[in-house]
Amino acid sequence: MKSKTQFQIKTVDELKEAYELFKDRWGEQYTLEYDINDFNHNKDFRYITCKYDSSIFLSQRIYSYEKVKNPLKEIINSL
Repeated sequence: MKSKTQFQIKTVDELKEAYELFKDRWGEQYTLEYDINDFNHNKDFRYITCKYDSSIFLSQRIYSYEKVKNPLKEIINSL
């Protein structure tokens, strides 16, 4: 993912897949368990976001960031 981009997810399974795919770049202050809790308790936290420093995390929609296609769906469709 390029910096200042994000894509929408709809399920905890997608969150887990994103965490696995980007685990080397996932924000150090967030664990998968923490993000699953946010996902389950806050309906706004449905975006995987890449910050300007290339770290990746779960977030709300950031309108100044470019919304991109969900790469997880492309990986699943290529199998």
